[in-house]
Amino acid sequence: MKILGAHIIGPQASVLIQEIINLMYTPEQRVEPIISGMHIHPALSEVVERAFRNLMTSEQYHHVVEHYFGLELTNTEPEPESPRAMSKAGTFEE
Repeated sequence: MKILGAHIIGPQASVLIQEIINLMYTPEQRVEPIISGMHIHPALSEVVERAFRNLMTSEQYHHVVEHYFGLELTNTEPEPESPRAMSKAGTFEE
């Protein structure tokens, strides 16, 4: 996964965001260094690591919402065209 941006709000936000900003300005912009990196305990920086460990792809997120919370997500993407053949005039043939 690529880091495109981040928001942190709170008293120590500037301390927490620094680790993310450093990775955003690398050529790869990957999250793996935060996830696999060593974070001391107890420390505030553990919050960033734990947040990144909980990242999910949209498919994983939809599965969690639908399976564990019983909520049905509606598809906002347009339906693909029917596989029926279109005539040369651009109308569907039955």
